[in-house]
Amino acid sequence: MVPIASALRSVLAEHLLALAWREGLALGRAEDVPFNSERVNSRAYKVWREAGLDRITLHECRHTFASLMIAAGVNAKALARTWVTQA
Repeated sequence: MVPIASALRSVLAEHLLALAWREGLALGRAEDVPFNSERVNSRAYKVWREAGLDRITLHECRHTFASLMIAAGVNAKALARTWVTQA
């Protein structure tokens, strides 16, 4: 289990339902098309640019997420263990 901000829960649930036809597919466009981090990066950067936000790396997003979770009261050690187990 990975803790998420409650504000994201409905957005992610809706997105998951939209992808139901790809049941079991965690990453990539299809079973025979491998995950490509450049596609994820370019989509993220495009959305941030359209929203008028400064570009940050996805690694910085990870640290921002961790900081927000710790500020919300999530134990830092428990958070780190969750990431290691889920990776």
